[in-house]
Amino acid sequence: MLGAAIQILPKSLAARPWVRQSKIDAACDASPDATLTTAERQELIALSRELRQAKQERDMLAKATAWFAHKSEADTPSTR
Repeated sequence: MLGAAIQILPKSLAARPWVRQSKIDAACDASPDATLTTAERQELIALSRELRQAKQERDMLAKATAWFAHKSEADTPSTR
C-alpha cells in the first residue's frame, strides 16, 4: 500500500501547475495582480512575436534608407 502511495505522489505533484492554471482560467479574475489565463498568455506570446518582427523590419528599412541615401549622395556630382 505504501509503495503505491509513493508512486502516485510525484504524479499528483506534477499535476499541480496544470490544476492551478485551470483554476485561473475558470476564475477569469480581472484584478491587475491576477495571473494570465492560458488564452491571454497565448495572445501575449503572439503579440510579442509580431512586435519583434515589426522591429526587425523597421530596422532593416532604416538601414536600407541610409544605404540608398549615402549611395545617392556618392553618385551625385559635386557642383563646386
